[in-house]
Amino acid sequence: MKSNLRIKGKLMLSVLATLLIVTRAAYTQEVDSLKPPAITTTSVPVVPAEIEDRLRQYQNTRAAAFQGWSPDGNGLLISTRFGNTAQLHRVYEPGGRREQITFFDEPVTGRFVPKASDGALLVSMSHGGSEREQIFLFDPKGGRTQLLTDGKSRNILETVSRDGTKVALASSARNGRDTDIAVMDPRVPGSAKIVLQANGESWEAHDWSADGTKLLVNHYVSINESYPGLLDVTTGTKQMFPIPGGSKASFELLRFSPDSKSVLIETDAHSEFKQLARLNLESMQYTWLTEDIPWDVDAIRVDPASGHVAFTVNVDGASELY
Repeated sequence: MKSNLRIKGKLMLSVLATLLIVTRAAYTQEVDSLKPPAITTTSVPVVPAEIEDRLRQYQNTRAAAFQGWSPDGNGLLISTRFGNTAQLHRVYEPGGRREQITFFDEPVTGRFVPKASDGALLVSMSHGGSEREQIFLFDPKGGRTQLLTDGKSRNILETVSRDGTKVALASSARNGRDTDIAVMDPRVPGSAKIVLQANGESWEAHDWSADGTKLLVNHYVSINESYPGLLDVTTGTKQMFPIPGGSKASFELLRFSPDSKSVLIETDAHSEFKQLARLNLESMQYTWLTEDIPWDVDAIRVDPASGHVAFTVNVDGASELY
């Protein structure tokens, strides 16, 4: 009996010693600097520092995004990362050097104010990744920034009128929950006024009519369901567009023609692919423009002077420009 007790005691000590070693190993495990704090792993080896350094040349890349043409015709605006955040740069000629014009700590997007003779920019950024974007008027000559929105709610820059006097934005300023469509003067801070009040819905403003009185808007429900329409900003009345076939469909891009008598629309209402269509605003009839292209249309631009339409198609993950 005593012999059995001794054996059991030794086994217990052995088990306790093993648990102590495992616990110490767990607490002294080398910290993986690449692993996000929110992720917990077990028995995953730490990535050696030399591999981390070697991968940096492949992962630490930079891209440039087109942000618009300069109103004076002298070059274009791009957004590209220089340092740790994306900032706005101006490029004056093909292959020319980029001139950095914003130097904020936060990532920045923006565009020129149309028709502006002073080169003013509308700049959008949030603070510390809060996703509460604010809209600013930026003077590139003096480097001064003026806050246009309330500094607290989420305000997304949507579209600017052709003459540069009106800005449409999606704003949660009213109750911090719903995203309304508001219109403001880009030269007057705090001038935003709601023109479409959302009630548990998500609305987007896509484009201004030539006279600056109407907005193309879209009620987004899901990636497969949305409802486009025309909003009169002076009266607040909406005219919803017919849905081809009467069933649910996705509408993602809406652009006025130069005379604002028709709308260029990207939708999958007529096909399994997202096609480009023209909607006549008088007859409310659709004309399908890309039925012979078996790929998704994913971007549309309309030249207000010539009426020419440029669009890109996603062909097996690569873009083709038409």
